[in-house]
Amino acid sequence: MPPLINIPRKYRDPSTFSINLLHSFDGYASSDRLGLIGALSLDGGVLAASPTSRYGQLYDTSTFQQTKLGTYEVTSSFAKSVSIKDDFFVTGFRQFGTARLGRVSSTLNVLVPNPGTTGNLFGTHVNMIHVDGDSCVFAVSAIYQDVGANTRKGVIYIFRYNGSSVSLITTLSSPVNTSNQYWGSMSSFYQGVGADAYMLVTAGNYPSADMSGAWMYSVSTAGYASFIYKFPGNGFYSKRAVRDANYVVLHAGNTDNLYVYDVVSHSLLADIPASFLGAASTNYGLNIALSNGKLAIGDYANGHRQVILYNIPTQEIAFIPSPSPTAGGFGYGLAMDGNYLAVGSYDEDTNGLTDNGRVHLYSIAA
Repeated sequence: MPPLINIPRKYRDPSTFSINLLHSFDGYASSDRLGLIGALSLDGGVLAASPTSRYGQLYDTSTFQQTKLGTYEVTSSFAKSVSIKDDFFVTGFRQFGTARLGRVSSTLNVLVPNPGTTGNLFGTHVNMIHVDGDSCVFAVSAIYQDVGANTRKGVIYIFRYNGSSVSLITTLSSPVNTSNQYWGSMSSFYQGVGADAYMLVTAGNYPSADMSGAWMYSVSTAGYASFIYKFPGNGFYSKRAVRDANYVVLHAGNTDNLYVYDVVSHSLLADIPASFLGAASTNYGLNIALSNGKLAIGDYANGHRQVILYNIPTQEIAFIPSPSPTAGGFGYGLAMDGNYLAVGSYDEDTNGLTDNGRVHLYSIAA
C-alpha cells in the first residue's frame, strides 16, 4: 500500500460503507457526561462511565437494555478508565490510586491491591485481557511509579483473578532508563485467535527520543507477558496506539499524523495526516479505534462534530456526523468490536437534562 499522502482525494470512494445507527443510550442525570474519553469499552456490550456519576452503565448490544451497575468507588465517580470482556470488567480511578474488578452477572466487587507506592497514580489505564470461566487476567497501569533510581518511570501490573482472590503476576516497565516517562499512560488490548492476546503500551512523556512509539507484548492466559516489538513514532511520545489482526495504528507523537504499520512485518504502510482526511488538526489521532481494518477517528475539534471512518485495505473514507448539531463532544470516546462502533458524545443533552451525555451504537460494514 503506497503512502496515503500520495493518493488524490478524488480516488477515495466511501460508497461501499454501510453505516446504521442501532441505538442511542442516555446518561442518567445532568452533568453525567456519559461517553467521555477513557471511559468507554465494547465487547458485546457497552460499559460506560462518567466523571460525575457513581454508577457505571451497561448496555446490551442485542436487546439495547440499559443496566445501572453498582457503586464501585466511594467517591463521586464510577471510574475514569474501564475495560470489559465477556461479563468481567475492571475500572481504574488514578486520582485515588484505585482499581476494582467487577462482574456483570454477579455482585463481584473486588478492590485490586496497589503493589506500588502511594501517589503512583495506580488505575490510570486498565485492560481486561483474558476471561476463562470464573477467572480472568487484567492489567492496571501506575504511571508515577518509581523504578529503581528512575522517578515516575511508570509501570503496568498484570493480575490474575482465580475466582476468589487477585494475585499480581507480572510487572512491566519500559527498557529505557530515564525518569518522568509516565509509561503506561495509554494501553490497548487485542484478542487474537484462541488464547493469543496482545497489549500495546505508550508513554505519557518524552524525556528522550527513544520514548516515542508503542511497545507490543503478548500476554498469556496465566498473566505472563513477552515483549514482541516497539513500533516507532517520530521522536515525540505517542498518545494513542491500537491494533487488530493485521494493522497497528499509532498516533505519531507531537504531530497531526497517524502511522499505519503491518503487524507481522512491522513495516510502515502509511502516514495519514489530518489534512488528507479533512479533519481538524487539533487533537487529531487522540481518540481512535480499530477493528477488521476499519479505523475510526474522533474529529470533534473546531466545530467538526464527526467521526471519520477509514478502510485501511481499500483506502475508502466515510463520515458519521453527530446526530445532535449542538453536541461538540461527539467522537470524544470511541470503541469498536467487530462491526460494532460505539461513539461517546459526552456533552449531549437529552430527556430535558443538561450534559448527561449519550453513547451512540452503530453497525459498520465495508
